[in-house]
Amino acid sequence: MRLLFLSDFHGRLPDVSGWPADLVVAGGDYCEVDEIRRLKFQALAQGRKVHDWPEYAGPARATALLHGALAEGSAVVRALAGIGTPVLAIPGNSDRVALDRPELAESFRPRPDHPEVPGHVTDIETRVVVRDGVAFAGLGGWSGPANPQRLQNDIAALREQWQQLLEERAGRGQPPPPLVLVSHNIPHGGALDGVDNPDLPAFAQGKLVGSHRCRAALQAFAPVLCLSGHLHENYGRSERIGRTLCLCGAGAYRGDAVLLDLLPDGTPGEPRFVSAKSGAPRILAQA
Repeated sequence: MRLLFLSDFHGRLPDVSGWPADLVVAGGDYCEVDEIRRLKFQALAQGRKVHDWPEYAGPARATALLHGALAEGSAVVRALAGIGTPVLAIPGNSDRVALDRPELAESFRPRPDHPEVPGHVTDIETRVVVRDGVAFAGLGGWSGPANPQRLQNDIAALREQWQQLLEERAGRGQPPPPLVLVSHNIPHGGALDGVDNPDLPAFAQGKLVGSHRCRAALQAFAPVLCLSGHLHENYGRSERIGRTLCLCGAGAYRGDAVLLDLLPDGTPGEPRFVSAKSGAPRILAQA
């Protein structure tokens, strides 16, 4: 099985026609949130919480920014549904931008925070699904550890589905399938973690911002492969944690992606980090 992995779209999508694959995996961050992100860091720099960012924009501008982010994110998910290859998708942290405005989030279809287009794009957030004999488990934009109980609940939900799958296969005399973890954020505390982005404020540099949920899932399930994004500067890097090959594919907004074969024995082949010559055009600008 050949996988095409793209993550961190931010309103853009490269031409994937030159990268034929059996399955596309989308790692989230469909929405463009640059100005919102700057306002969040402004709030943090003044000792406020990130959710206070609308106060720095004003009500009208905040609503306009949310509307624009959701419109672009929805357009990206819709474009993914039209590429002609089945897509498994999770949301990213940027796709939860309207968490405090549920009525606004609900007005967009498909929703970036629930990337589902029946028959084309399947949302696998906190789900285990099987495609062509390979199991995929999804963990979207929430990373922890602010809510340890939710982290435990999410891992428990995946464990229950995984155990049910193993029991069903054992009943048919089948071995366990290879498992691929799709996590928006890279594992916490590993070689892929650590902010090193000149576009971010000085107080953010060097901080470990990886996902505690992802790390817990690696420990619980020991998947053969972990596909992740979030830290744009770490696109193209990989590491091994236990038996799991972990890689960062956070470059779709630049036209970057990852091609990778799962070999007949279930092990991942060598990843190829590829770039589209035309970059990644903004989806709504093409409409």
